[in-house]
Amino acid sequence: MRGVSAFTINAAKADDAVLATFISGAPSEHAAAGLEFAASPANDDRPHGRIVADTPRVTFEGDLAKPSAAAGSRLLVGAYNRSTGELQLLQLGWQCGLEPRVKARPSGSDVDGSAVALDAPGGGAAGAMGTPSAPLRKRELVEEFGSKKARKKQKAEALRVVDVDRMAERGALEADLLLAGAGQAASLEADAAAAAAAPLERPHLPPHALGADDPIESYPLDAIAPPALWAELPHGELLAHVRAVGTDAELAGACAAVAAAAAAAAAAGAPPVEARVMAHAGAVEMGTLRRARDEARTDAPAPPRLVAELRALLFVRHLIAFASLPPSIRPPHRRRGADGADGGGGGGAGGGGGGEEGGPHPLAVQARIPERVWTHLLARFTERVHDEDGRSSHRRTDACADRLACHALALLLRMSRNALRVDAAAEALKLPRTKVTLYLRELGCTVGATCPLHAPAGTQVAGARYAELRMPLTFPAIKAKEGAPRDGARMMDLETYRTVLELKLDRKLSTIRQFGFDEAELTLRQDMAARRLR
Repeated sequence: MRGVSAFTINAAKADDAVLATFISGAPSEHAAAGLEFAASPANDDRPHGRIVADTPRVTFEGDLAKPSAAAGSRLLVGAYNRSTGELQLLQLGWQCGLEPRVKARPSGSDVDGSAVALDAPGGGAAGAMGTPSAPLRKRELVEEFGSKKARKKQKAEALRVVDVDRMAERGALEADLLLAGAGQAASLEADAAAAAAAPLERPHLPPHALGADDPIESYPLDAIAPPALWAELPHGELLAHVRAVGTDAELAGACAAVAAAAAAAAAAGAPPVEARVMAHAGAVEMGTLRRARDEARTDAPAPPRLVAELRALLFVRHLIAFASLPPSIRPPHRRRGADGADGGGGGGAGGGGGGEEGGPHPLAVQARIPERVWTHLLARFTERVHDEDGRSSHRRTDACADRLACHALALLLRMSRNALRVDAAAEALKLPRTKVTLYLRELGCTVGATCPLHAPAGTQVAGARYAELRMPLTFPAIKAKEGAPRDGARMMDLETYRTVLELKLDRKLSTIRQFGFDEAELTLRQDMAARRLR
């Protein structure tokens, strides 16, 4: 039996000793005290005797069947209740029922619960500590032994009880909430300042002013390219050409004439890059030229906003022409002169300049890109790589292509006065609409079917989707979503989007290998899939 202990209760006479066995274990201080035993005389109308044992700390009571039985049998069983400190002395063979009691440890009790409070006639610590109230004991009983429904009902009743102490602390709680709100606001301001001071978190975006309230200030031109580069762009010649045109038909005819001249030059040996660029002047570029014609009909200086839009138009042309070139840009071939020395220089920025006479790069001449602009594009939208022979070249990687597209779209947003048609931008950049939508949302735009109210006249087209910068400028949260992004779906980061496509490609290639394709066909399918990723 667990927790069984025994000690002798000393009676008035030595031969009246009683051995008491405690089922639940008696405290050591009780066993060492030596309890005094006394039996009340039996009356005729009370067939049971009563045993009372008093100590300085607790009083024990027990019942005997008969005084005569108690005199003949001195071996008693003591059932000790640790929670109440009560001891019942029972003869062997008696049946006793134990009533479940909730353990209630009052304040000041020992750790093991040996010092318990009870209302006993012996006085002591019992009267000072007191016992739990009936409602409290009922709640404790329900909490420990009650059903789930009863515990739920009791919890609901407890919530309806008004706590006076908590109401007194309401003022302190409100002060803490105000301090927490101020700390959260300060944290948000610190996060915004850190995001503004760390532009490399989104390296594919142009330099921007986070939180700007004006679309012009969101992506300033002087941050996209140096001021000296903008000054070299011939916006004055373009403006003079536009002023000489009278109607929209003549303006479209002038653009078509320029495109035809570029096509004729391409037939004579010049590349058709400029012809393709001018052929797409009917959407965003035509709107800019039309506004330039309407706002600058006199010889007065053009407004600064119009000058910035014309410069952005010329720079976008160079961006599109640069994007149409091969991804790998190697230095020009060197040709030896008659004296055996190298005739062609490999100079220029990053190995990208230098022709036979040390002039501009042949690809720059082919794309009609000025040398200063070519140098800037090489430094900004390519990465230097080295082959096995140690020769360096420039390669337009996927990250560089993303950066170039975002710069072009930022300039197109300025040209369209923050009301850009998605299909027109996709046609000009030769990119899918879904990818252009991805870039625009990364730039901080909202894309929808409603044309902005501030859009210039003639911009609205039935069935078109429009992009508009949020003011103040904010960026979307980066959330990964498996699958290609849709116009109405949450956008993910560009690197995450590319990783998802690569994982899908690996699964497709593993399926292809299971069908037993030869290596040549497998390589062809890999190249086709890689081009789709770019």
